[in-house]
Amino acid sequence: MRFSNSNTRCWVAGLVIAAASVLFAQPPGGPPPPDSGSYASVSGTVSQLNYGPEMEVTSFLINKNTLVTFPPHVGWALSSTLKPGASVQLTGYGSTTPSGMQRVELQTVNANGQILSVPQPGQFTSYNGSGRVTQLNYNREGDVDGFLLDNGVFAKTPPPRSSNLAVSVGTPVSLTGYSHKTMNGQTVVDVQSINGQTLAYAPPGPPPPPR
Repeated sequence: MRFSNSNTRCWVAGLVIAAASVLFAQPPGGPPPPDSGSYASVSGTVSQLNYGPEMEVTSFLINKNTLVTFPPHVGWALSSTLKPGASVQLTGYGSTTPSGMQRVELQTVNANGQILSVPQPGQFTSYNGSGRVTQLNYNREGDVDGFLLDNGVFAKTPPPRSSNLAVSVGTPVSLTGYSHKTMNGQTVVDVQSINGQTLAYAPPGPPPPPR
């Protein structure tokens, strides 16, 4: 059987297109990322860290195909633990970025044997404790927005109310409120009352509905 030149060219072109389809259908290296909206456990190698304007870590790539994101304050805790090439195990929620990348919103990460957890909405517990004030805390406007206690607790108070509190360095205080643990294990309390004086400070809201 003889083929014309035109038939041969069409056959070769079809073979090239089929081969290209198979090539580009293959996923990048590493395991596939989680489906959008699903809760998943992912492991792999950190490809690179991504940075904000002050060189704070804002996210990182895992297995070259999944972007792992977290709240801004978390990057400072992770920067000393995560390095490109590090093996990690993490949990979080999958989604897709506007640019089409697969993304995991971090909840926990195990890097070099150190397990860190990102505080999530709803992970607040009632707090009732006492201590001695070691330092007042000032915000960018120079207002007192909280204080540190000698037991390591950071008590957060809204600036409009802080100015009316009889709190100074060395003062013993008794607190009630809602607490959570930061990624480095520190206790932070959203104060509801100090020495029996109630603050007009709304408690943390309920956790978001599952996505």
